[in-house]
Amino acid sequence: RRQRQMCIRDRLPQRVTLGAGRSLQVALEAPWVAPAKLVFRSRSSVQPYPSNAPQPQSVPAFLLITPQATGPSSDHPMASGLVRVFERSPTGQPMLMGEDQLTQTPSGAPFEVHLGRAFDVRLTRTTSDFRVINDRLHEVTLALLLENTGKTAATIELQEDFSGALSLLANTPNVIESIGQSVWVKLELAPQSKQLVTYTARVRY
Repeated sequence: RRQRQMCIRDRLPQRVTLGAGRSLQVALEAPWVAPAKLVFRSRSSVQPYPSNAPQPQSVPAFLLITPQATGPSSDHPMASGLVRVFERSPTGQPMLMGEDQLTQTPSGAPFEVHLGRAFDVRLTRTTSDFRVINDRLHEVTLALLLENTGKTAATIELQEDFSGALSLLANTPNVIESIGQSVWVKLELAPQSKQLVTYTARVRY
């Protein structure tokens, strides 16, 4: 599995404001490297009615950056602005993974870059069973088919939001937990593989 890092280059030590027709020489900071982790994350609202039609979608990718406790990456806040993320190809050429607009981040604080929707990781959601118990209570069973067509393992996090009090009745495999009115799915998916996740929830409105 490839190790991912974020490398900051050509960074000014402080904000510089130039008037029209003015120039100024400013020393650049030394480049710094921070550990980075690629995560595929999706959040969806589960509709309170049955649906057997598959709903395929690509899963958005995020790069999570954690500055080191000591060293250049911990000395200064991350300035707001546009950031572009590149990954080196097997031939060493940079390939654009995505870009995002960052807000000001305090010194040493972790932050994330939204890379957009990924083509390597796909999710197909199907409502396989739906049962109305009374006008304020129903049970729903969902099947989530996750597919990783990429060449590296994928860390996947899914959040399924319900609009009522939630009880998780069953799930397969054991990668699901219920928190508040949401179901969370967290797993590692090997390259060129699929994983079917199913769960049954009882919802009270």
